[in-house]
This record gives sequence, C-alpha cells and structure tokens, in this order.
Amino acid sequence: MMDTSYNLSVIGIPCNQFAHQEPADNATELYNGLQYVRPGSGYIPKFKLMKKIDVNGVNETLFYKKLKESCPLPEAAIFHPKESFWDPIYPRDISWNFEKFIFDRQGRPLLRCLPKVEPADIQGILEFVGKSNLDVPRTQLVTTLRNNFLNGIESKYTTTLS
Repeated sequence: MMDTSYNLSVIGIPCNQFAHQEPADNATELYNGLQYVRPGSGYIPKFKLMKKIDVNGVNETLFYKKLKESCPLPEAAIFHPKESFWDPIYPRDISWNFEKFIFDRQGRPLLRCLPKVEPADIQGILEFVGKSNLDVPRTQLVTTLRNNFLNGIESKYTTTLS
C-alpha cells in the first residue's frame, strides 16, 4: 500500500516459522490463500508481498539479522517454544507473525511493535513519521514518538534508541 500523502509504503514478508501458519510455496498460492481462505471473501492485499523467508534461526536473512540488532525485542514478547520452528532461539528473535517495524523516511528502523499492536494503534505514528522533516534528528523524532503516541503500548514496542 502506498499512501502518497504520507510517503508511506507497507510490505508484507511471509514466514512459515510460527506454528507453520504460512505453508504457501509461491506467490500464487499465497495470494490465493488470502483471497479465498484466510481472510477470504475476495480479499486482495493493498500492499506488496515479498518472497517467503526465514526471519529467525540459522537460515534467517541478513536483512532480518540487522533489523533485529537495531530494534531489540519488546519486553512484553512471549515465545511459544512448541510453535517456534527454528533453532537456536535468541532473545532478539521475531516472536510471532505480524510483528511490525516502522522505518523513518531515510529507511532506518525506528520502532518494533509486537503482533498484538493493531494497525489502528500505530496510525498516528505512521502519519507523524510520514510527514516528519527529513532534517529532524533521530533522537528528537523518537522522543516525540514516545511522548505523544506510545502511551498504552509501552511494553509492546521498542525504539532503536532504547
């Protein structure tokens, strides 16, 4: 999904490491699963879906390795060992499907949100980041986010400057 008023791009990166909930082998199967099964009812995503990858374990991509290094796991995260299909499990690993990362306009990670943080919970954050001046220092940007938008979800997110 691209919202040009906020310079916002949303991408989905499928993974099958959480209770094997994403068994699709290719993009066609993935889109058909979304359209006809879950959520179904003809649903077509308005965002780009990337290739299915491993986000944890020995086969994790370099992108996710660096992303997890820059944004630690929020303190309220819970791993379900019987449903976590990778090894070894590290403290900064992605905890479950639908974990979200928010980047600044220069492509640097700002926030990491747990799956229980709903899109509506972060709409104000996305609008603020999308409209923010590129010259604003990151520390000021993160301080503004903490002071104005993160009340109520404190234990469900971390910032790169935590």
